[in-house]
Amino acid sequence: DCEARVIIRGVRSLSDMEAEFTMTLANRKLDPDIETVFLMADDEFSHVSSSLIKEITSLAGDQELSRFVPASIISDLRNRLSQ
Repeated sequence: DCEARVIIRGVRSLSDMEAEFTMTLANRKLDPDIETVFLMADDEFSHVSSSLIKEITSLAGDQELSRFVPASIISDLRNRLSQ
């Protein structure tokens, strides 16, 4: 139990915002003292999703993948997704 009171969520599109808003309302019902803060993705990354990263990790070389994720995590990402 970390007793956090703030949840930070990233949103890329209006459809993300709709889903996040629903989750925020549920969280408020569970604990009214929790606040949710939304950070909008830069338009350069608004198309990037975890599903996209999972799909291209096995197909792309490190140089191509580094256009979507920090180069410093590529090795860990590949290891994690190969499990």
